[in-house]
Amino acid sequence: MKRIKLLLSAFLWIILSALGQAQTAPYTTAPNIVACPNTIVHIPVTVTNFNHIGAISLTLDYDKNVLVFMGFTHHVNLPASFTVDTLFDGRIRVGGYETINPSGTTIADGEVLFTIDFYYNGGNTNLTWFDSGISCEYSTNTPNFLPLIDNPQSTYYINGSVSPYPSAFISSVSGTSPLNINETTLYSASGVILGGGTGTWSCSDTLVAKVNPLTGLVTAKSPGTCYIIYTVNGCNSTYTKQALLVVNGFPIDIVLQKGVNCGEFDVILKPTIDISGNLNKIVFTVKWPATAGTDVQFTGFTSLWPNLQQIGSIESYGGYYYCLFSSLTDYLVNWAANSSDTIMTFYHSGTGEGNADFKIISSSYLLGNNTAYSIEFNNSDATGSIINNADNLSLNCGLFLKDILQGAYDNSLVPPQIMRTDLLDAGYLPLSQPYENTPLAYSGTESVNSFTASVVDWVVVELRTDVDPSTMVSQQAALLLSDGNIVSSDQINAPIFHSVTAGNSYYVVIYHRNHLPVMTANAIIFPNTPLTRYDFTTIPEDNVYGGLNGVAPVDDFVFGQIAGDINMDNRLKFSGSGNDRALVFVAILNVLPDAITISTIHGYYTEDINLNGEVKYSGAGNDQGLIWANIDYFANPAIVPISVYYGVVPVNY
Repeated sequence: MKRIKLLLSAFLWIILSALGQAQTAPYTTAPNIVACPNTIVHIPVTVTNFNHIGAISLTLDYDKNVLVFMGFTHHVNLPASFTVDTLFDGRIRVGGYETINPSGTTIADGEVLFTIDFYYNGGNTNLTWFDSGISCEYSTNTPNFLPLIDNPQSTYYINGSVSPYPSAFISSVSGTSPLNINETTLYSASGVILGGGTGTWSCSDTLVAKVNPLTGLVTAKSPGTCYIIYTVNGCNSTYTKQALLVVNGFPIDIVLQKGVNCGEFDVILKPTIDISGNLNKIVFTVKWPATAGTDVQFTGFTSLWPNLQQIGSIESYGGYYYCLFSSLTDYLVNWAANSSDTIMTFYHSGTGEGNADFKIISSSYLLGNNTAYSIEFNNSDATGSIINNADNLSLNCGLFLKDILQGAYDNSLVPPQIMRTDLLDAGYLPLSQPYENTPLAYSGTESVNSFTASVVDWVVVELRTDVDPSTMVSQQAALLLSDGNIVSSDQINAPIFHSVTAGNSYYVVIYHRNHLPVMTANAIIFPNTPLTRYDFTTIPEDNVYGGLNGVAPVDDFVFGQIAGDINMDNRLKFSGSGNDRALVFVAILNVLPDAITISTIHGYYTEDINLNGEVKYSGAGNDQGLIWANIDYFANPAIVPISVYYGVVPVNY
């Protein structure tokens, strides 16, 4: 291996280990944030007494179940070397050192040193500075980078927290009788706290009592019950009276339930008591976020209810999409209490990764639009509760992977751990996936109009069952980028598999046209995220099927797919029948009939093992040499030409 690069973080720990001096460190403060669940929160870290600072090392701990790291920005005065490192879920390290100004960096008191962006799932978490002596530390600038006094730690590093806004509330009374309710805190419609404990109010009072804070809905209804419904939104401090309604019919709940597969959910009706008669009409509206970068789209639905139809087009309002459905004819039912009847399956897709919340709304989203859930039974109102169980629904079952091809890897490139893009640079890379006429016989139609990313080559990603790692479930052609990330043919997002079950586990295989395939060491839960991206390039004992026999070392602690399987027979063979080496010279002869061993051809060829756009049999940088080297490394034979190395991954051809 060529070298072990000196990382920024390692540099910081070395320079901050020097002897201290009289100057004290800045006061670093994490904020106390109150936020709305399922939103992006920004955590600004402020500083005081930040004078002539040369190097910084800060480590912040948080609850990974509450917060998910999304991004990072820092003060404009800090150099570009100031970076963030997610050591693992629940801990972030930030740091950097001054490289330009000999007197260090100065920032005014109270200004934001850096801001960390998180996705907030809800709940409470502390933001705690972790100080092991060097994990939270400041120093002066050159020439000595002396650490500054920061003891006691709690004085100089002030912890913070993230917590949710208060819940919303609803009151209910039966007829005109007073309501006895015991809540910790009650609010009026104007947001004034009325008090706690037991009280009595009538249906006309401006009262708010407990409600599901995620849906804004009352959790139980019965015939003849009067409801005063308020939305108390701690996120924007609005207090709005939604409705005054009386339930006189037989309440029928509507349930939005996660589907079995990615990209779908079911809409279910559920009566709370035994009913028999005509359901006259069902109306409901599905709502989901119109978030840039995910672009979730309604792709269709299967109606299991007579004449249930989409009404109008999908509307966009206030950062959300709304899709209205209504039945157009009566339907005779005979249902037992708490039975379930699926009336529709809703299909969607998203171009981005991750999850989104789908809901049936409880009130009109525009004044005058009657789009809230309602149901008529025997010509009477039978509108029950809404039960939204499709929160955090997988958009598209994206699969985030990192892989390296031994043939294309170049440890002299900067930044490190990237591959050459010679095929792309020379214009040889095909616009359509090239695996149809290989032993893999993959017939997918993936293609691009042009290449807009740093693409190394096409690969095929395959899913296999968690029961049998040799049984294929699905395949897809994808593009391998120079940094090892694998993206779909849109050249942006991870490969997306629609017809698989979210939450299930699958083995993942990556095929390349002249490298041995690589497979996950174990079945992985599907889908994953950018934060849980599966990395084949590190720790083969844990990550790769076959361990150290499944990948080739390409650099210090970096591994890649094993090069040289030109005929895709899942083995490396240097001589004899079906060997790979001879194919290199045969490819040259097919183009240049009078070729000699030093002749070369250029283009997109399977025999181009090092993926430099050139097929070369002998001399520096030749292709067949990698076959010899890999057989010698893995098989460790006495005589390389007669030895064979077999791939460890069971293949499907």
